[in-house]
Amino acid sequence: MKRIIALIAIFSLFISSSASARVDLPELNTSHLYVQDNAHVLSEAEIAEINTLGEHLEKGTGVELLLLTMESVGQEHRQDFALRALRDYGVGKKDRDNGIVIFLNLDNGNEFNNRGIDVQVGYEIEGYLNDAKIGRIIDTVALDDLRRGDFSAGLKNLYKALYDESLDAYGWDPESQQFTNDRPKNEEVPSFAEVIISIIFIMILIWLLYKSGKGGPPSGGRRRRGLYPPIFTSGNSGGHFGGGFGSGGFGGGGFGGGSGGGGGAGRGF
Repeated sequence: MKRIIALIAIFSLFISSSASARVDLPELNTSHLYVQDNAHVLSEAEIAEINTLGEHLEKGTGVELLLLTMESVGQEHRQDFALRALRDYGVGKKDRDNGIVIFLNLDNGNEFNNRGIDVQVGYEIEGYLNDAKIGRIIDTVALDDLRRGDFSAGLKNLYKALYDESLDAYGWDPESQQFTNDRPKNEEVPSFAEVIISIIFIMILIWLLYKSGKGGPPSGGRRRRGLYPPIFTSGNSGGHFGGGFGSGGFGGGGFGGGSGGGGGAGRGF
């Protein structure tokens, strides 16, 4: 019994220390809502320039694109912090989950080698910005600048690239200065071959389930469980951990109350 009590005490201490190692999300500066530069890597002019893009995107599409920088996130994993920012700030609209968070962390002083860039997206955004595409965009437009320490160039290029992808997804027409789509067009349209392969896979799965269910329940009269594995899963990028869904305590802080499930990608440098 003493050993059990000691283990419980150690576990409780571990949980407590892990929670205390988390860095609180900074209060939002609503004068430039779409740029929260807590690491001070951008000039005032650059903040204003990026924030104008964010305002235009939100006004036309409802998409909320936040750029967040931090000098350190303590002992929390970089991806976890970015996802927590998406959820707790409520980036995106509550009924659409159409937020995007670009997160730069400069500290490398914990076990996760946290110095790097991460992008987290809400569910509506995943149709045109999946994990692989986000990774390619980071590699193409931002990573070299970030590795050189030119954070302002890397962040501006990345923000503009995701902004442009969103304009295209929502059908921005430069001539009319209007958006033609209420919802984003999904670029992940399956090919004919992919459709056929999917149909064959489903038919085989149904046949296997049918065969496994023949002959009644196994000995002992108990039915088998676990015969229906999920076919589709959400697109979480590697290394993403985190807790439950829903937005947290910043619900009137300027964003629309959106959330996300961990879709996105990141790069260390």
